[in-house]
Amino acid sequence: MVIAVSVPSDLDTDPGRSLNLAGSAVFTAAVMAFVVGFTVIARPAGYVAGGALLGGCAALAGSFVIIDRRAAAPLLPPALLGVRQLRQGALGGFLNTATTSSAMTLVTLYLQDTLGRSPLEAAATLLPLSLAVIAGSSLSAALLRRLRPAWVIAGGLAVIALADLALIPSAARLWAVALCAAGAGAGIGLSSVAATGLGIDVGLRWRGTASGVINTAAQLGTAAGVAVLLLIAAATTGVPAEGTGPPLAAWATGAAVAAAGAVRFAVTADRRRTG
Repeated sequence: MVIAVSVPSDLDTDPGRSLNLAGSAVFTAAVMAFVVGFTVIARPAGYVAGGALLGGCAALAGSFVIIDRRAAAPLLPPALLGVRQLRQGALGGFLNTATTSSAMTLVTLYLQDTLGRSPLEAAATLLPLSLAVIAGSSLSAALLRRLRPAWVIAGGLAVIALADLALIPSAARLWAVALCAAGAGAGIGLSSVAATGLGIDVGLRWRGTASGVINTAAQLGTAAGVAVLLLIAAATTGVPAEGTGPPLAAWATGAAVAAAGAVRFAVTADRRRTG
């Protein structure tokens, strides 16, 4: 009832257009092939099956582009994709989750499978992550009144990079891992609010679609980040188990990606300021 009263009527001048169900199905299949492919390829004797799935992912992604361009109601309207703010916001959303969800997934596996901690201990260790997200989001809203969104995104990604990197010397101490989790949570809180605000800074008719694009980019970041970092962890330390050691190379990779993203957004913000 509240939604019906408060949400304005749809401005679509052609409400008879059907949903792009074919494009949605192909896009979902491409993401699934990507995630499963990276998971399978990390296993012994899984190179052929994993490679085939990743090849199928590329084919499905290409098919999605063709289907969506020909659809009456494309999932990604060309006019919207040309908006720079949306592309920036989607990139920020992707990097946020790709560098936090993946690192924290590895922390969970390391705590339970390598160190033998209980699920309750692992959950308690990562609880500061969720609490810090709230604090980071509140701080982001305040910073956005004074700074460009790109600067806030850069700052959030820089905090994430430091948190991921700090996991390397902190892996054996639960209290230190909890602090790293809190840092990652604060970073994604800072960056995600700014990325979302930047991405939906479009015309009124496009805001619903832009919001969907930003959310989808964040979900893809989680899927891709977890898949890639698990592959790196399996290749460098083996499947998480007792005696395998912490996934240092994977955490370092997450930190490097977040740092590169921070530099990229800082450069973009500086160009806009001096331009």
